[in-house]
Amino acid sequence: EEEDDEEEIDVVTVEKRRASSNSKAVTTFTITVRPKNAALGPGRAPPGELILKRCVPIHQQHNYAAPSPYVESEDVPPQKKIKSEASPRPLKSVIAPKAKSLSPRNSDSEDSERRRNHNILERQRRNDLRSSFLTLRDHVPELVKNEKAAKVVILKKATEYVHSLQAEEHQLLLEKEKLQARQQQLLKKIEHART
Repeated sequence: EEEDDEEEIDVVTVEKRRASSNSKAVTTFTITVRPKNAALGPGRAPPGELILKRCVPIHQQHNYAAPSPYVESEDVPPQKKIKSEASPRPLKSVIAPKAKSLSPRNSDSEDSERRRNHNILERQRRNDLRSSFLTLRDHVPELVKNEKAAKVVILKKATEYVHSLQAEEHQLLLEKEKLQARQQQLLKKIEHART
């Protein structure tokens, strides 16, 4: 019974023709399938021949990298090239993170170096300023023994001391002028006595 159910497949014709629209050759296969047993069971197709035709273009080009023409287009897996074209990744996007990762380090090192130099200069300036205040304090008679005098006090007392020195200088200049005038008078008396 199994042998009666088998179907017989005959290749009836093989026609090779050239399409007029393009220069590609087309081969047509006509396959006839008919059952051996004429008796048909329930659900069988009506008697007759089942003819399958398939036209396959024969490519004349020798492109071995191209997919086989005998494979249906639906069965062809998507190529990697299409995927790469859909989401291109430029080379710059890969190199950019490295440049960015290096730039913060350089900027941090430059900032730390600049900050260190600024701290050194600021410390030196403060030391010079403190030394100048101590020297000024030692020249003010009221603050010579006051080692804890504030900077404001030092400046105030130093200003008062300078004003007192200027007043004293003015008095000394007046006294000098008087003495010079007295000297001139004495010299004239001496000359008059000699004559």
